Amino acid sequence: MAGDSLVKELRNRLGVRGSEPFRRVMAEPVALLALRTIAGDSIDRMVEIIQEQDRQLMATADAMEKMAQLGWAPCGQIPSTAPEIVIEAVKSGIDNPELDALLQEVWAHSRIFEVLPTRIGGLGAGDDQLRQLSQQRARLVSQAWKHHERGEYAASIPIALAQIDGITYDATANSVNPTGVSLFSSSTIVDVAVADDETVAGMNAALPAVRRWFFDQAVTTSIQGALNRHAVLHGRELAYDTDRNSLKTFVLLLAVWEWASRKFAKEADRRKENRYLQHAGADGVDSNGWRLDRRGFIASRDALRQLAVAEWSFEQKNGRSGTLEDLTHDTVSRILLIEPDLISHQLDDGGSWWAWRRSESGWVFAIGALSGNDRLFYADGDMPPVEPPPNAPWRTTDDGNWSGDCRW
Repeated sequence: MAGDSLVKELRNRLGVRGSEPFRRVMAEPVALLALRTIAGDSIDRMVEIIQEQDRQLMATADAMEKMAQLGWAPCGQIPSTAPEIVIEAVKSGIDNPELDALLQEVWAHSRIFEVLPTRIGGLGAGDDQLRQLSQQRARLVSQAWKHHERGEYAASIPIALAQIDGITYDATANSVNPTGVSLFSSSTIVDVAVADDETVAGMNAALPAVRRWFFDQAVTTSIQGALNRHAVLHGRELAYDTDRNSLKTFVLLLAVWEWASRKFAKEADRRKENRYLQHAGADGVDSNGWRLDRRGFIASRDALRQLAVAEWSFEQKNGRSGTLEDLTHDTVSRILLIEPDLISHQLDDGGSWWAWRRSESGWVFAIGALSGNDRLFYADGDMPPVEPPPNAPWRTTDDGNWSGDCRW
């Protein structure tokens, strides 16, 4: 059975929070009795809910450990029926081969692999170079999945294994080890490298555990049907191409994507900050005609977009556009506003509104709408617009400097 520490870790990573204070009360009989005296049946119902929650988490934790033993990588994308199937199978004394077949059936009906190439293509999307590499990975993963669907497992498995390796190398690369590490290395250093404090896949019972199932070295050439990364890619296992092995490879790829996505996002942010520093104060544009110095662009655009939502909400309730003072005093609109002190806002006689904000780089972003019209207008430049939309320089598309943030 899974330990309490694993259940607590799983609870945190799945976002099952908010009940820890009550759990501590539940552990103190006197305190719990006092609460029952005050609140009556509602406390007992809360106890039942938390106990059921813990039972479900315990079942999931037990299932994770068992799935890892069989080569099915645990992650936050596990089909909801899988833990229950595993626990019931263990209770019924079903042997591992039969349980393996049951898990294969569960994953075979999952539609998640159809969108996996898109997810892979989004790794590091905040950086042009990372995005381009990830999109090429997505192309290969898409081909691999098509091979799987056609039953061409001799092709699907090597392609997927190669991308698992490549993603792990890139996600673990750093200044100390610029090349990163392979998920399939027998070194225990990799266990630390692929563990994290955020994802289910990064738990010690997940990737660090399941990867061992894939890297046992093959001593001789065989036809056992084993899914051994080294044996498959080095021609030592000649009967690896089965439906089950292919599915296990894609489940592992899914878990690697879940674990790596945050690392790629952090790397994209790091590269972005470096470019901000490199281009700080520059007055030029890139090949698309977009500003090189983009400091504060995201914050300015987000604030103005939220202002537009606040204006829409205010008009729906009051039948007119609001001044900035109106918006800051309206309960709903006030919640939507981001740093209103940095925004300049104006209404014209017809009730149309427009607003602008100067970014950290000095570049001005503006947004506005005509009275009674949901259609937004956008503008940006070195100076704010002097007339309301739809006059120049307003446009109806949020392209150019209003769109993506990394185009260097």
